[in-house]
Amino acid sequence: MKQLTQTQVTGSSSDGTRAPISSGNHQRRSSITWLLSGLLLAALACNVVTTKVGALQTDTHTIEPADATEVRVTVNMGVGELNLSGGAESLLQADFSYNVADWKPELDYQVTNNNGRLRVAQPSGNINGIPDDKITNRWTLRFNNEIPLDMNVTMGVGKSTLDFSELTLTDLQVKTGTGDITMKIGAQALDYAGIETGLGETNIQFGGGRLDDLNVKMGTGSVLIDLRGTWESNMNATIGGGLGDLTLKLPRDVGVRVRANTGLGDVKANGFRIQDDAYVNDAYGESDVTLDINIDTGVGTVILELGE
Repeated sequence: MKQLTQTQVTGSSSDGTRAPISSGNHQRRSSITWLLSGLLLAALACNVVTTKVGALQTDTHTIEPADATEVRVTVNMGVGELNLSGGAESLLQADFSYNVADWKPELDYQVTNNNGRLRVAQPSGNINGIPDDKITNRWTLRFNNEIPLDMNVTMGVGKSTLDFSELTLTDLQVKTGTGDITMKIGAQALDYAGIETGLGETNIQFGGGRLDDLNVKMGTGSVLIDLRGTWESNMNATIGGGLGDLTLKLPRDVGVRVRANTGLGDVKANGFRIQDDAYVNDAYGESDVTLDINIDTGVGTVILELGE
């Protein structure tokens, strides 16, 4: 871990003095960001081929749980817009709109010994080049709120809105490629949640509850993680990688300890103090619950914000 100095933190040191914000390596970070983004787009452009666009098709599917008491869900979308939420009376209520015939979604559901396995996928091997505004591929997936779900979502290129807040999750794995993502987790009872972001802006909001371990792998782009929920037990979080800024919104009334190794970057931590090479809030060591967060990022600013 990089040794904390008064030029790296906005907050207060152990003697209560205000620490300045370092100007850091902003110009260098910006140049690297633009360079890598340009190389990625250039590489994609070399592989552009024509995708045959046809008439808009709309499919609706309803899947009943049968005798499943819990279900493992796999959602794999290569290109398009994914909207996922709760509120279904059945296990799944799905609406698909697409104008590339080869992209007709595949659905498969099986139940063995009360354990269900549900797969919703875009056919593999039929995604070529960079999608343009003539292509439509939109999925709206609504799941049952009460049935325990082991949720695994993989998104390639496109915008994702994932609202898990009403669902009953037993495990959560999300991997995104290129595109903006908005995610609401809600107050869950989870042993583990793993999130891997790609190229784009990411906004993740947690509702608290119980989450033993959180692992976030950042890609390229800004990431905002809101942890101001009502937490019932301790949480360990690891946030790594990344080319872009990371903002953490953290609770005031729950103890928070953040260790940060920022590589080519700064830490802005208003309202925190330095204790044993970590940033801590006033509730640390006083509250029954502690959020212990380890950050190891590449290029970008880490911003710690205290909320209500």
